[in-house]
Amino acid sequence: MASHVAQGQRVLLVTSAGASQEAVDALAAQLRDVVGADGNVTLQPQDSLSSASLSAASYDVVLCGFPIACTTTYTSEQLSALAKAAIAAGKVHVCENAGRSADDVAAALKFAGFVDVSTTSADVGGVKASCSTPDYAVGSSAQLKLSFGKKAPAPSEQTKAVWTLDGGDDDDLFQDDGEEFLDEVDIAMASTAPERDDCEVTGGSRKACKNCTCGRADAAAEDSAPNDTAAPVAASSCGNCYLGDAFRCATCPYLGMPAFKPGEQVKLSTRQLKADA
Repeated sequence: MASHVAQGQRVLLVTSAGASQEAVDALAAQLRDVVGADGNVTLQPQDSLSSASLSAASYDVVLCGFPIACTTTYTSEQLSALAKAAIAAGKVHVCENAGRSADDVAAALKFAGFVDVSTTSADVGGVKASCSTPDYAVGSSAQLKLSFGKKAPAPSEQTKAVWTLDGGDDDDLFQDDGEEFLDEVDIAMASTAPERDDCEVTGGSRKACKNCTCGRADAAAEDSAPNDTAAPVAASSCGNCYLGDAFRCATCPYLGMPAFKPGEQVKLSTRQLKADA
């Protein structure tokens, strides 16, 4: 056990119930010889181990299950007490012969907050485990440096160069309208498109070309189609039809229609020209 401690260290020795007092005293004397006058060795029985019985962050090394392996498993509360008693990055060594496998012992130590857990077989049977506490104290805090509200630094020349396509003239980037970027499939699809001419412009209107694909020819065909709903303009018997329903007679064909300007052509549907039955 002397190999686990060094001069000037504070050591916590957790003894098991099966260890004789003579063996415990002999091991404690050996450890005190190693740590010297600047160090300290504290004895703590396993059965009375708790957070209340130990000072927080007070021990550089914790030894459990020596001089003989403990025959009862350490509870999660006991392991948590050991984790709080050790300093940041403190070393903990456990020797257990309670029937648990090495994986079970390692898992229990990890759940208690220990890191760098390693296990080996003990000479007297059981499992030896070595681990450490995290390199920060329990409850410690650190201030985060946030850059909210600060202006982002301007990009360096090296960063700008990454986004530069070419140092030459931009007109030379795409030769032949970029056809060098087309593969055979793109060229084949382009060759199957129907040929079309630009729609002719005559006066103030456009005329659909012979191979029109823009929809102008369809629109022209709809405009030239006869309007089945158009009917001859009905003659007014009173001359007030354009003023609105307030001035129209009961048989006026324009009833229900908005007022219109005198002389304006108003188209009525065939249904409107028929009298109600």
